[in-house]
Amino acid sequence: MGLTETSDPSTVHFSPPTLADGAEVYQLIKASPPLDVNSQYCYHIVCEHFAKTSVVARLDGAIVGFISGYTLPQHDDILFIWQVAVSTKARGKQLASRMLQEIIARPRAVTIRFLHTTISPSNIPSQKLFLAFARSANAPMREREFLDARVFGEGHESEMLYEIGPIRHVNSKPIK
Repeated sequence: MGLTETSDPSTVHFSPPTLADGAEVYQLIKASPPLDVNSQYCYHIVCEHFAKTSVVARLDGAIVGFISGYTLPQHDDILFIWQVAVSTKARGKQLASRMLQEIIARPRAVTIRFLHTTISPSNIPSQKLFLAFARSANAPMREREFLDARVFGEGHESEMLYEIGPIRHVNSKPIK
């Protein structure tokens, strides 16, 4: 059973990823262009080492969404969101937004004051996701060039850095 127009989106369950989720996350990323696909090993490491700042969304036991994030070693108040993926069968249900809210609502996240991410200029859905997050958090958002396309070589766009914050937390509850 997929997530359809009549499905109750509350049946999607969120949790920190585990080492065992790496292979399924890898398959989700592969099926989610234009995301850059890293090695399966990389996703096992991300799921294990960054579980507190990442999330998987499951529907009927299958992973239909994933966000990887980590706090910057030199700035533990900055959460960097690395990749956001939502399965085609779960799109259009605000799942990416709900996963982002899940991470920010965790007790560990109360020390996070800023959210950063990079987005290529053509990735309009991601731009809209983070703009909506900034609005819901009543937080300013700044955009600046981060990586010029020339550093990637052929076939990759520039990456713009989006900086959102400061983010205000209210008793570790999700930002509306």
